[in-house]
Order: sequence, then C-alpha cells, then structure tokens
Amino acid sequence: MGIRSLRPNGYKNKTYARENDPTKFKKWREGKTGIPFIDAHMRQLNRTGFMSNRGRVNCASYFVHDLKIDWTWGAAYFESKPIDYDVSSNWMNWHVQAFEICYTDPVNQSNKYKAQDFIRHWIPELKTANNLEVLIPWEHQFKGYPKPIEIYPKWSRAINLIKKIKPKG
Repeated sequence: MGIRSLRPNGYKNKTYARENDPTKFKKWREGKTGIPFIDAHMRQLNRTGFMSNRGRVNCASYFVHDLKIDWTWGAAYFESKPIDYDVSSNWMNWHVQAFEICYTDPVNQSNKYKAQDFIRHWIPELKTANNLEVLIPWEHQFKGYPKPIEIYPKWSRAINLIKKIKPKG
C-alpha cells in the first residue's frame, strides 16, 4: 500500500492536470526555463546545495502548476540536492505545494522581492541586464539565455507592472 503522502495523488487522493514532459523537467532541473526567478534558484541549488524557502516554494509552484509535472518528480530531485535535506520536510513541502497552498507567480515574486541582483548573480547571461530587463528578458535580447518554455496569461498583471519600472541599474 505504501505511504499515502508519497503517492502522486497525495494523502487526500487529489488530482491535478499533469503532462510530465521530460524536456520541461530537464530545463527546470538545469535552470534553463527562461524564467529568471526560477532559473536563478535552481542554478543556486545545483551549484551550492542551498535554496531559500522562498525559492523552494516558487520553484515547486512553477513545477507543479505551470509545467504540470508530477510533484513527486520534483521531490525526488530534491532528495539529491539540498545540503539541509530532510525526508519529511522535503516530501511534505512538495505535497503541500501541489495540493494545499495557493499558486505563486514567479514573475510577480521576482518583482515583489526585488530579486534583480540575485538573478544577475546566478544567471551570468543576464549580468548586463538593467532592473527591468532582468525580470522579463524575453522582451529583450540576451545571448545565451533561453526563451521561456511558456509565458502564461496569468502573469500578465505582473508583467505589466514590471514594464513600468524605470530601467536604471
């Protein structure tokens, strides 16, 4: 029977739409989704073994609700990366993100938390980007940085707010 909280439908046997695209999974793992806030966190994790709680929440939300990949794939990947790995925390955090917590918009979050310097640090392809460009690089030209897997309509409000940023710095 197994531990119910580790099953794809969780301990409440809930479902959500899943596509489980291996190409999207690979891009997410490598920090090459084209979404700077996600990519910076994944690159930080892959290089250092550390990711903030804010990063964990956003990367999991994007993974589950935008990429539509089975949450257990992300939880399994995180078994091998964080230096502070804990079985219970990891699997329950992913489970809760998949079934219990509201969606977090990674474009809005990058602006809300003023993540420009963090992004430039972890994504050298964007090191010359100003504070506007670094948040929405798909609207500008940056050699070597991938175009987003997809720009979701639910991000339009955040993108429009970001476009109002004065492009200094």
